[in-house]
Amino acid sequence: NSSTEGASARAARYKARTNVYNYTQIFDDTIEVSGTAQAVAQHGLDSIYEREKQKKIAELAYQMERALVGGVRFQLGNDRYAGGIRYFITQNVLAGGAADVSKRLLNEMVQVVADNGGLASGNHVFMTSTTQQTKVKAIDANSLVVDRTDTARGEKVNQIVTDFGNFDIVINPNLRPDEIMFLDLERISMRPLADRDMKHEFLGKVGDSIKGTLLGEYTIEILEQLAHSRVTNLKTTW
Repeated sequence: NSSTEGASARAARYKARTNVYNYTQIFDDTIEVSGTAQAVAQHGLDSIYEREKQKKIAELAYQMERALVGGVRFQLGNDRYAGGIRYFITQNVLAGGAADVSKRLLNEMVQVVADNGGLASGNHVFMTSTTQQTKVKAIDANSLVVDRTDTARGEKVNQIVTDFGNFDIVINPNLRPDEIMFLDLERISMRPLADRDMKHEFLGKVGDSIKGTLLGEYTIEILEQLAHSRVTNLKTTW
């Protein structure tokens, strides 16, 4: 800006804020074990009820992870669904052109984030589907950091080497086979509504069964979408 001697204060500039929001989503399941199942000795188990509870916890964790990646923000009456990573990251989306993933494309994913100041802080990783993980392994070896052992064949790719630094690879089966994401894990989180984090509560004895419920209500927080990028429509066949 050029400033003129003796001029009055320049007009203020202001950029209106965009109202970005998300809904909370309830994740719940029920455990029910009959009196007979409780009475019968179970090999290797002290409590069949506790075993069923742990299975339900694992299932709910998988549901939450799927929502984190692919959730679509939606409300119908009292039913609410939280939007996830794919829903909110609508900028910095590159087209794969149905081609194999390449070092150039991975560099572009990082560059669009760097150009927007997104690499100044954070913990960025490449998140891939299992399909694209095998494609990444086919890239020039100079572009990868791998683990090697003397007791096993093959190699496990740990990091992708880019012009902007080395970044870890996280495999997530909830990604589509044709996509790769470049995400800052410090800007993505699932937060409970008030104190409604995942809790177990006994519902008591119902007839000849004992019942309980697992329930938590969460929203997905994604900060600064320009600090992330993703590529779609990559080749999935060899």
